[in-house]
Amino acid sequence: MVAQEEVAMYRVHPHRGTPGRVGSHSSAGGESSKARTTLAIIGVALLAGAVLSARWWQQQPLRTLEFTGVELLDTAQLRHLLQQGADALPEQPSLAEWRERLLRHPLIAEATLSWRAPGTLRVHVRERRPVALVVTASGQYALDSSGALFELPSAPQGQLPIVAVPKLQEWMKGEAAAIARALRKELLQVERLHWAPQHGWVARMENGWEVLLGDTTALEAKCSRARRFLRWRGQAAPQRVDVRWSGQVVVSVPVPQPQG
Repeated sequence: MVAQEEVAMYRVHPHRGTPGRVGSHSSAGGESSKARTTLAIIGVALLAGAVLSARWWQQQPLRTLEFTGVELLDTAQLRHLLQQGADALPEQPSLAEWRERLLRHPLIAEATLSWRAPGTLRVHVRERRPVALVVTASGQYALDSSGALFELPSAPQGQLPIVAVPKLQEWMKGEAAAIARALRKELLQVERLHWAPQHGWVARMENGWEVLLGDTTALEAKCSRARRFLRWRGQAAPQRVDVRWSGQVVVSVPVPQPQG
C-alpha cells in the first residue's frame, strides 16, 4: 500500500526532487520568485522617482542660465534660442528638447544640459571654430579647426578667408577641407579653388595667378613651396606656379609678343 502511495505521489509530482525530499525545491523556487518580484518593484520605484524628479525640475520657473564652453557665440543669442516659444508652454521643455534646439545652431557641435539648482540650468557647449569658408554653387560650408566641413547658411564674410569651389561633389568634400586647411596655413590670398581634369586641384590667387596643386598628396609641402616662391618672386609676374610634383617649382610667365 505504501509503495502504491509513493508511486502515485511521484506520478503527480515527478519534478520535485528525489525520494525522501518531495517538495524541497519548491521553497527555493519561491524565494527566487520573491527576490525577482522585489527587484522589479525597486526598479519600477526608481524609474517612477526619476520621472517625477524630472517633472518637478521642469515645473520650476527658469530664473538663471549658466553657460560654459562659450567663447565665440553670443550668450544672448543662445538664451533666445532656448527660450523661443517656451514661455507659452505650461512647463519647461525637457533637457533633450533643449539640447535639440541648441544643436540646430551651426556653430554648436555638442551640448550638455543639467539642472544645478531649482530654476538654474547649466548649459555646456562645444563650439565649432570656423577657419575658412568653402563656397559652392549650391551653398556654402565652413571649415572648422579640425578640418571638417559643415553647412553654414550665413557667415561673416569679412572675417573668414573664402575658398570658392564652383562644383563641389560629394567625394570632393574631404579633399576640399584638407586643401582649404593647408591653403589657410600657407597661402592666405586664395580667391577660388577648382578641379581641372588635366591639372587636378587648382588654386586661383586674388591677383590672378594660379597654383597647380594636383592631388592632395603632400599638400602642406606644396603650398609651402608655392608660398616661398611667391614671396621671393622676380620682376616677371608668373601666371601659373606648378607645385604638383616634388622638386623644382615650374613657373609659367607671359612672353611679350612683337607687334605687327
